[in-house]
Amino acid sequence: MLLAVIAVVLSALLLEVGAGIALNRQARRQQAARQDGASLLKAHDMSALDRVHIAGPGICWLLKPNLEQYEITGRCWNRDVRFLLSTNAQGLRNPPLAPEGTRTRILALGDSTTFGLGVNNDQSWPAQLEKRLNDAAGHPKFEVLNAGIPGFSAFQGLVYLDKIGLAYHPALVVACFGHNDFDTWFSKTDIERAAEVEEIQKGGEQSASDLFVLAKRAIEQAGNAVERAVGDKKPRLTPQEFHDTLAEMKKLCDARGIPIVFLRWPQEQQVLQRNPAPDHYEPTLIETCREIGAPLINLYDAFVHVEEPLYLDPVHANAAGCRVVAEAVEQEIRLLLP
Repeated sequence: MLLAVIAVVLSALLLEVGAGIALNRQARRQQAARQDGASLLKAHDMSALDRVHIAGPGICWLLKPNLEQYEITGRCWNRDVRFLLSTNAQGLRNPPLAPEGTRTRILALGDSTTFGLGVNNDQSWPAQLEKRLNDAAGHPKFEVLNAGIPGFSAFQGLVYLDKIGLAYHPALVVACFGHNDFDTWFSKTDIERAAEVEEIQKGGEQSASDLFVLAKRAIEQAGNAVERAVGDKKPRLTPQEFHDTLAEMKKLCDARGIPIVFLRWPQEQQVLQRNPAPDHYEPTLIETCREIGAPLINLYDAFVHVEEPLYLDPVHANAAGCRVVAEAVEQEIRLLLP
């Protein structure tokens, strides 16, 4: 019996040691994956875009800093895409920032439509907006920070605004979201996933036994795999969460006396079919802006009166489309700028 007890104890110790080694390996692999960025975002038919990201706060990802003329090629919605990407030390799609206080900063916050998927840096609408404002001023007075991140939902935009964006002390924020928010990636919304990550980071997985933690993770991963395969996927943000997130952006900006303007960005078919009816989460966007008293720039009105092609694919604008966006935003924000 004594030998049996010793054998059981030794087996348990060996399993515990093995579990500790396995957890350490998992941690190293996860850290390497987060630093590499390839596992943070999966862009269909555009693997080069996956490799330009690093981990950000919570479940956010950011652009790698100091990229120089990085070529991204692939296909988006079955259309060929090729463009060059450069970033500054802050991971923004901008040249090096001017010393703080020397220019009036505008923070362009959004997803891949703000980032400018498919166009070069100087063709994105934030870059064209900056040029228009400075040409009108006669000198470099304005700086439009392109904080658009491919794949972002409004929730991730809120986290970015709170943790990073407001530290740039912008005089104005222009936000464009809604294209990714109704998409379905997981069986949990972005807010639910963020709460899980926060719980883990606070030590929710702490245990005296590495073996217990490893077994718990294995059970959770198996459950998640089954849920992804057969379970119902949720939108990244529900309509109510989308509404609440936009309202929270407004509260953050109001607390600092910073105006925030939202964009309604139509899809290609809406413009081609001359269909002004709001689609997907656009009704929620319109109603939320009305409720919280935030200006809303309706880009459908700007796009529908232009005859030249404005889209690279069903959502993203080409250089001409970005020019139209810059013109519309410039016209609307002049009264809001100091």
